Amino acid sequence: MVERKIQHILDDYGLGRLCKPEIQRGYVWDRTAVAKLFDSLYNEYPIGAFLFWKPQNVTYFKGLADQKNLKILTKQFLMVNKD
Repeated sequence: MVERKIQHILDDYGLGRLCKPEIQRGYVWDRTAVAKLFDSLYNEYPIGAFLFWKPQNVTYFKGLADQKNLKILTKQFLMVNKD
């Protein structure tokens, strides 16, 4: 298992390096659920796992930037937790 800092993950997201596979279900989290996830990450609570997969064929993937709610909540989280 490789550990990555949340800042590196957010940086990769901001640069468009993260995507979700077409086989992944649609975005279903509401703002409260996303805020709770980021709160858990910020407080270093265990959250289970994220899967980061480097595929050989990238034609079946689309960028996470399409998920506007996640992008907005990420920015709000970073602004609130600048300390």
